[in-house]
Amino acid sequence: MVTAGQDMQIRDVVAIMSFNEISVEPHSYRKQINSVYGAVNVGWKHMLYLDATLRGDQSSTLPTGNNMYVYPSFSGSFVFSEILKLDDIIPYGKVRMSWAQVGSDTDPYQLGLVYTKSKFTYPGYTIGYISNNTIPNKDLKPTKTNSFEIGLEMKFLKNRMGLDFTYYTQTSKNQIMAMASSWTSGYTHRLINAGEIENKGIEIALNTRPIQTKDFSWDLNLNFSKNNNKVKNW
Repeated sequence: MVTAGQDMQIRDVVAIMSFNEISVEPHSYRKQINSVYGAVNVGWKHMLYLDATLRGDQSSTLPTGNNMYVYPSFSGSFVFSEILKLDDIIPYGKVRMSWAQVGSDTDPYQLGLVYTKSKFTYPGYTIGYISNNTIPNKDLKPTKTNSFEIGLEMKFLKNRMGLDFTYYTQTSKNQIMAMASSWTSGYTHRLINAGEIENKGIEIALNTRPIQTKDFSWDLNLNFSKNNNKVKNW
């Protein structure tokens, strides 16, 4: 339900009852996504791990022909400390790597014209109008995002010091966006697939415990991150 008020009479009270004219309009928002998901997880001797997933979505907010999209992911890790056997110096060490793709849709009612009834009437007739502010796009495609990550995790000195390093990159294509349109067209925006945006950066975390006694311990954690964002294509 959408409630609107006009001609505010009581300026000091922010409430719907402060308006002289109050209108209530029913509003529905329906969206459906049908999904299929599968995953495989494999481990070997507490040292090597592999994971894979596959998901497929069918969205009601995309046009027939483009409304089904499948996206996979793969990840793996290797605990090399199981081979080194240096528990006093490096009790834990792991390298990891992953690649994933994600698909996404948009809000409903973006593919065609939406009509609504006007508040104003003409004797014997119902006046209707197009309520869209954005030009529909019947050829809309899902957004696809690819991401890659590689990392190193290590612990030293009987787990009193830890290092976690991550490098990542992420690219998004066919982004669904509303581009400004000339008012003379009757619309303020038009919906398009455009753009290729790349994000890449690093994250470093250093976890330490400088003081540790039977009754007291002090943890000191440092973090550093850097991200570069670049528009590669319009």
